[in-house]
Amino acid sequence: MLLSNYILFILGIVIVIVALFLIKKDLMVNSRNVDFFNKKEDEFIKNIEVADDIIQELNDIGEKIINRIDEKIIKINELLEKVEDSIKTGESFNFDTQRREHENFIEEKSYNYVEENTNSENDSSSQGGQELKKIFELSSSGQTPSEIAKLLNKGIGEINLILNIKKR
Repeated sequence: MLLSNYILFILGIVIVIVALFLIKKDLMVNSRNVDFFNKKEDEFIKNIEVADDIIQELNDIGEKIINRIDEKIIKINELLEKVEDSIKTGESFNFDTQRREHENFIEEKSYNYVEENTNSENDSSSQGGQELKKIFELSSSGQTPSEIAKLLNKGIGEINLILNIKKR
């Protein structure tokens, strides 16, 4: 009888040790899971911040585009009024003069756009100047505007605009 009590006592101690070992193992697994989820949460927060920045940039670009469209609508309405006035008065409408005025308007806006985009950031006078030099160098070496845009991570329209302004 005494021997069976010792056996039961030892068996109880073994069960407690195994239970403690299993509890410790479970805590380690849970700790790794918590660390994993904390890392994923940090990554998720960073992605949300990047998405917010992209949304803000898209909103800014959208505003610029809307402003340009509004300017063009105003210019078209002015031209339309001039044409209607010339029709009412019986005068001939000089399309060449209007075309030149429109080209001057576009050239002025394009020049302002280039100035705005080359002088808008902190070190932009040197950085923008270097980007312009790089665009001109690539163009003179025979690169197409689309190839230049890909190399410099810029829009094709922006590259065409800069090259057209240089030609004038």
